Amino acid sequence: MGGRSPNTDPPINFLIRFGAMAEKDYYEILGVRRDATEEEIRQAYRRLALKYHPDRNPNDKQAEEKFKEIVEAYEVLSDPEKRRIYDTYGSAGVSGRVHVDHIPTIEEIMSAFFGGDPFGDLIDFVTGRRSQRQRTQGETLRCEVTVSLEETVRGTKRIIELHRLVECDRCGGTGSASRSSPSRCPTCGGSGYVHHQQFFFSVRTTCPQCGGRGTIISNPCPVCRGSGRRPGVTEIEITIPPGIRDGQVLRLSGQGNVGQQNAPPGDLLCVVRVEPHPLFQVRGDDIVLHLPISLSQAILGDVVEVPTPTSKAKIRIRPGSKTGDVVRVSGEGLPAPGGGRRGDLIVILSVHTPKPNKRMKKLLEEFRELERKNPPAEVEQFRKKVEHYLRKRKR
Repeated sequence: MGGRSPNTDPPINFLIRFGAMAEKDYYEILGVRRDATEEEIRQAYRRLALKYHPDRNPNDKQAEEKFKEIVEAYEVLSDPEKRRIYDTYGSAGVSGRVHVDHIPTIEEIMSAFFGGDPFGDLIDFVTGRRSQRQRTQGETLRCEVTVSLEETVRGTKRIIELHRLVECDRCGGTGSASRSSPSRCPTCGGSGYVHHQQFFFSVRTTCPQCGGRGTIISNPCPVCRGSGRRPGVTEIEITIPPGIRDGQVLRLSGQGNVGQQNAPPGDLLCVVRVEPHPLFQVRGDDIVLHLPISLSQAILGDVVEVPTPTSKAKIRIRPGSKTGDVVRVSGEGLPAPGGGRRGDLIVILSVHTPKPNKRMKKLLEEFRELERKNPPAEVEQFRKKVEHYLRKRKR
């Protein structure tokens, strides 16, 4: 999607996740292929989690850290939406959606293997509430915006038109024609699951009547057909922070599709693309400019004006410069992600050798005669090394 610059400048709440963060290979952590099935992922998680569980490795910090990595990897790869985002954007895409602040018990790990939570429905039944995870949260959406290199230095804003599911204005998002709250599903009692006894285990599956929501609507809204949402187009302002890098992802919390029947909305992942620049290249926090100079400038030195992403700067070319020499302009690069010192403008010199005309040729021949009488030290040293090598080889 493209974007245009806004006329107003109101802030928008979102979390910025930079692609420069350390990349984690969740498939490698669990020891499975990238095309592993859900069952293969669950089996690998159970085996490794039981092996490195803190209860089985007391006072072993290394095992504890390994266990946390395993739990984090399973949280991402066992969730189809998080896995899809991770496969697309890497660990930067799921940053902020992964929370390992609870150490699962061995019983909970076993329940993951057998496909159910033997304690969750009991808690819901006693408290009379539905688990948050059973609510159909809105889907996470993706978009792209393109910015110039100059805009990455200053920061900028974009307004995009986003096609997404919005709250149904007919039923107010309830999904009911009378705007009344959904009633508890009589089949599952509001838990969203039903249990089947298999051998010694109770296997939990999604309720076939309510689809796991735990509620049913007796009189669905004719506009949204009970979902509580409808297609719409929304203008969203996206703030591009200074120092953004090509391919980095901005997370706009709550700006994805609205959830079904007033469930929480999903997020919007915005991938930032930086346009190729005709003069500059980006190297980390630094910006590189390749500057061709003449032979006389290289020999005699000079002071020249060069462009920067935001203005101009004067640099001094030292006498005797050669191709590949670098002149650094401090503070004219990209801002560090999240704030901090700006990088530098790195000017790489390239000496241009001209095709001489008659006048230039005559002057260069005179210059060559002067060099023969008083050759450069480096040339004379190399000549002596060659003579020494040739004498040694004849022996």
